Amino acid sequence: MREDIRGKGGVEEKPEEATAQRLKEAAANTYDTFDMRVDMHWSEKKLEEMIERDWRIFREDFNISYKGSKIPRLMRSWNESKLSSELLKDVERVGYKKPSPIQMDVIHLGL
Repeated sequence: MREDIRGKGGVEEKPEEATAQRLKEAAANTYDTFDMRVDMHWSEKKLEEMIERDWRIFREDFNISYKGSKIPRLMRSWNESKLSSELLKDVERVGYKKPSPIQMDVIHLGL
């Protein structure tokens, strides 16, 4: 289509322009559109919308680091902790609004 428009206008495409355009299109097709969703901060996303980039930023935000290749998913809130409803009620009763970084890091490992 691009070539047709240029041809009708009497504009001849240079080989380097055509090559640059093909590379640009190939790069655009390489990325999954879901993985390019950087429009929201990790804290605004649902758990299932989190991508690897979000988890990396999350760990950086709370200075959490791991060694190894199987990095577990951390909990971002008490509701994501998989604690029993009784324990969640106790957490709320004592006034914890959100888990501390160390709690985000280790509670899921303990479970």
